[in-house]
Amino acid sequence: MQVFKRLFLKLKLLENRIEIVEGMIPFRKRQTIPLRSIASVEVTKFSKQLAITTHDGKTHKFSLGGFGKAQRARDAIVEQL
Repeated sequence: MQVFKRLFLKLKLLENRIEIVEGMIPFRKRQTIPLRSIASVEVTKFSKQLAITTHDGKTHKFSLGGFGKAQRARDAIVEQL
């Protein structure tokens, strides 16, 4: 299990899914993305966001606070795939 954090964002990489918790305590939003539904993972060039594209065509973008953190998260996700 690996955890990537930013203020009000926690991306937790587990062995079969990615759990994302966004927002402050009373307004938390939780998402779960299974690893088998991920089509591609990339880091956008201009905004340095982590972009996860699923097989159903949805794109989930997360700003982790810099190119280094986003690239490390991308490498960890690709390694799990």
